[in-house]
Amino acid sequence: MYFKEFSDMWINESHIHIYVEGHGSNWAIPLSKSDFLIKSIDNTNINSNFASAVQAFNEYINLKNEIELIRDPTVYFDELD
Repeated sequence: MYFKEFSDMWINESHIHIYVEGHGSNWAIPLSKSDFLIKSIDNTNINSNFASAVQAFNEYINLKNEIELIRDPTVYFDELD
């Protein structure tokens, strides 16, 4: 397991949880150390960045029925602060 080095570590940055048989999704690795395409989501064009991250996640896990985002055009993430 290439992520064993992160065992018992508190990851205080963008990370991805990995399902491991017998451990559920308790394993996580920093995105910066993973092969996941998206390494972070910043506030610049957050709606587009978030949609790109969801699409990359769909592809990463080979999801058969892709997650579809339906955005209310009157609500933007940066307005929720």
